[in-house]
Amino acid sequence: MKTKNNSLPFTIEDKKCTGCMACLAVCPCNAISPVENEEGFLFPKCDTTKCIQCNLCHKICPSCNEAKSFSILHSVPKAVLLKDKKALRNSASGGAFYGIALFFIEKKRGYVFGAAYDDKFIVKHIKISNVWELNKLQNSKYVQSNTISAYKEVKSLLDKQENVLYSGTPCQVAGLKNFLGEDYENLWTIDILCHGVPSQKLLKKEIEFINAQNKKKYNAIKFRCRGSHTKSFYYLCCQQSNGKRVFMNERQSLYYKLFFMSASLRESCYCCSYSNINRVGDFSIGDSSSSDFYLNFYPNESCSSLFINSPKAKADWFDGISELFDYCKLNVKKEIELNHPLRESADRPILRDEVYKMIYKEGYSKVYKNYCEPMGIQSELRIKKNLALPSIAIYLKSLSKKEGVLGETIKGFISVYHRIIRRTS
Repeated sequence: MKTKNNSLPFTIEDKKCTGCMACLAVCPCNAISPVENEEGFLFPKCDTTKCIQCNLCHKICPSCNEAKSFSILHSVPKAVLLKDKKALRNSASGGAFYGIALFFIEKKRGYVFGAAYDDKFIVKHIKISNVWELNKLQNSKYVQSNTISAYKEVKSLLDKQENVLYSGTPCQVAGLKNFLGEDYENLWTIDILCHGVPSQKLLKKEIEFINAQNKKKYNAIKFRCRGSHTKSFYYLCCQQSNGKRVFMNERQSLYYKLFFMSASLRESCYCCSYSNINRVGDFSIGDSSSSDFYLNFYPNESCSSLFINSPKAKADWFDGISELFDYCKLNVKKEIELNHPLRESADRPILRDEVYKMIYKEGYSKVYKNYCEPMGIQSELRIKKNLALPSIAIYLKSLSKKEGVLGETIKGFISVYHRIIRRTS
């Protein structure tokens, strides 16, 4: 897009606006409101009759003024896997967020802010303060979260001397820090190693299409799935109220296909100021892309990369967070090399010019037929195999601990199993 958003008192190109809505939160006269564009992304719009030209919106914009950051070259880098296997099953990879948030709620008696679905699958930042609510914030949500009410709520709690942990994309964390305008000792932040975000409107189209295709209504979705083991797969899972589920990979899901092609992201994601080694969060978390290099650390399981950046985050790591994880030292050089949000923004494909127009004009179903394939028996079996096969190894591993011929034989089977997993993943 070459258009500029001239509704604000300052000029910012649409392609640079992250939609964090910090400008809306800081406006002293409520002159700014969120407006959805034709693709479904939110942009700020200013009512010039209310605007007093205070310029606060420009001062706190994370696209115009980058927030204070920490270099991961000076962080404490870890590859982590949550010890609580029940909680781990609901995590996208190694459960880094859950462990930090659990420590924060139990030890600091604080509030945690993160992204959650509402009953219409709209993703919003919500506040929780109980461990039993943590599952709402778990698992990746590959869509832009609505943060409109969160910033003011965070500030209100901080001013009351409450401890707050805020988790979000780097631009959302930067927006919060700029909005606050000062360093609060009772605020901790987690930034996500973010690939980029599609729009809520596109996700709604995907869910409507899945409901129509399957002639069923689904009441829960996940972008990452586990079977009865701890390996995580990139499958979109839709679940009915009776527990029945349907799984789709990028071949069967247009939403996932476009996401992996980087063809449906917000324009600002292609020129992100925060896709580098300088992180705005006290903690930075994401899938561990270098996990294959840690041969003795859960080689067939999905681990998280955890960068412990700030002094107070490092203090909390040694004060108790570390006890919640199995962990090893992360190879920072390899992680930067393999995990692109630590290096650069997503590449903008040519398809991005037309994809939203095609979907909204020609219809989701027509575009789906051009880019995806229906779920056939072979695809369904492949997905079920990946979700179920590693559970066999859990049983075999318990038998391998037995002494004698049985134990040695089972160890041989496990070795064969590892080779099968590498071929089918």
